[in-house]
Amino acid sequence: MSLFAIVPNEVIADHNLTLIETRVLIALYSYRDPKSTRPVWPGRAALSKRCGYHPNVISNTTTSLAKKGWIAKRQRGKKRTAVYEILGKDSLTDPIRDALTEPVSCKDSALTECVRGAVTEPVRAIGTDHLTDHNRRANGNLAKSAAGRALLAEQRIAAKGNC
Repeated sequence: MSLFAIVPNEVIADHNLTLIETRVLIALYSYRDPKSTRPVWPGRAALSKRCGYHPNVISNTTTSLAKKGWIAKRQRGKKRTAVYEILGKDSLTDPIRDALTEPVSCKDSALTECVRGAVTEPVRAIGTDHLTDHNRRANGNLAKSAAGRALLAEQRIAAKGNC
């Protein structure tokens, strides 16, 4: 078994892949020679052992990866393992990635105005713990709980006032 796999960044960037699909795809990359693009043919049992999933889950996942365009899956015969050709993805349809690559026009006044308004709501305390004295320590400091930190953040925001 190889100790590592060379995986393209597109695998990480594709938010349409589930955790299981990502693990199976990385396992397929681990069987591939990094200097070659030849298909790989690990069996379901080998992929199952490498990923830690049941062989039926491996079959369903490789079919799903084929539908999403990451691999091409074909049978080599009746009692032989499947062949997986790893295709990769040239262009992902990730809305975050697309938004970052679109040019921003400086003429748009909404984008260039100073953010002074109430863009986001101030942090509110979680639950009702902030209403009790349990958040205060003996020395008067707020406890390091989520409610205590939220209350401190709310106090800082109120003290700052406007931008």
